[in-house]
Amino acid sequence: ENQYMDILINCIRQNLGFFNGRPIAACVVYRCLLQWKSFEAERTDHFDRIMTCMHSAVYDKGYSELAYWFSNSCTLLVLMQRTFETAPTTIFGPRRRLKFVELVKRIIEELKGNPGFRNTHLIEELSGHKARRPAMLFKGHLTSFLEKVYEMMMGHLTQELRQLFFCSIT
Repeated sequence: ENQYMDILINCIRQNLGFFNGRPIAACVVYRCLLQWKSFEAERTDHFDRIMTCMHSAVYDKGYSELAYWFSNSCTLLVLMQRTFETAPTTIFGPRRRLKFVELVKRIIEELKGNPGFRNTHLIEELSGHKARRPAMLFKGHLTSFLEKVYEMMMGHLTQELRQLFFCSIT
């Protein structure tokens, strides 16, 4: 199983792009984790390795990959949310910025409303499936990662707009 995890990590390191508007990396990661029953495991290092790989991809490649990783992490969160039977709580803590929460909720609703996304064979019917602690921790780490990527995107955009603004004044 470790050799398969290594292959998955190598795939995540590449920009796999999109297919039918869906980020391929998120779908592949989700499918592998389902296949390996990682969500049901009491202990696994799969989630840590995936998060480490995603963090290094963002910080190594810089701003050029931010939108790609934002869409992948958001899609992975949607897929996980559909799989797990959880208490009706929000995935965002009270300290989160309202703009970010609204943005992610809107993206999630758009994904749910997309007939191509809803009818995909990626989401297996796992009614009553309870996520174990490692899976819930992964979900929390993924949410934090999504927030960091969003903040980096907004910071970079603000910086670029500020430069354009100053160029237009002079």
